[in-house]
Formats: sequence, C-alpha cells, structure tokens
Amino acid sequence: MTASNISDITSALRDQIQNFESVIDVTGGMEIGKSEVINEDINNCPWACVYRSSQSIAPYALGGSYDNEPVLKIIIQAASLLSGEDCENILESYVNEIIEAIKDDVTIQGTVDIISSIEIAYGFINSDEHDAYFQSAIIEVNVKGEIQ
Repeated sequence: MTASNISDITSALRDQIQNFESVIDVTGGMEIGKSEVINEDINNCPWACVYRSSQSIAPYALGGSYDNEPVLKIIIQAASLLSGEDCENILESYVNEIIEAIKDDVTIQGTVDIISSIEIAYGFINSDEHDAYFQSAIIEVNVKGEIQ
C-alpha cells in the first residue's frame, strides 16, 4: 500500500468514482464531494460525498510493518416528486454504477492493496413540505494494506 494518509485514499476514491463513465451518464455528471457537510436539501439531489470513517492499524511483523485497514464511506442521495418507488429506483441506479466504479480498480488507484468488502445501508425521508421523497444510501468500503 502506497498511501498511509487516509486523505490520499479518499481523494483517489472520489476521483475514481467521479471519472467513471457510467456514473457520469447515470447521474448527469454529479460532482462527488469529499468530507463535505451532509446535504439536507432535496433540491441538491443527486448528491454524493466520500468520507473517511475509521482506520485500524495493527503490528504485522517484526521490522516495522503494520496492517492498515481503513474504512471509507460514500453517502449518495436521490429525490423524486413521483413516489418512493421512483426514488428508490433512481437511488439504486446511482448505487449500482458507483459500485461498478469502485470494483473497476480494487486498489483505488494504487493507494490500497485491496478492497476487502463493500456494504450498503439505506435511509429515507418523506417530506410533507415538498410532497417529495428523499432517500440515501451509505456505501461502506473496507480496504486492506500494509504500511512501513
């Protein structure tokens, strides 16, 4: 693993997703943020941002090598004025393409040795104020590497 600075890894992940052709196509060129304040405005959708979540560093071998296991999170949001089902379908199209972008380079541009797992959690808000549906997904990306 070349990057021991988790900020380098989140930057590389953001760039990898941002520049993936099918993500651009499905989201209409949505800009992916990094460590920004979480969006609370339905009018800013689609919206996505990459965050660092945690980092576990444990001794690996004598001589100063350490296992490094950062956890990254990507929050994705979608909105619809039609229905919750429509909002879910839109959100899933974003999630599917972002997952494809992540899987396209499991070393995240050489900043990690490998992605060890990907998990997805979901949330939603039905807004009476706008008569709209506002849903989110949190993609957790667990990675592994070794630092000297």
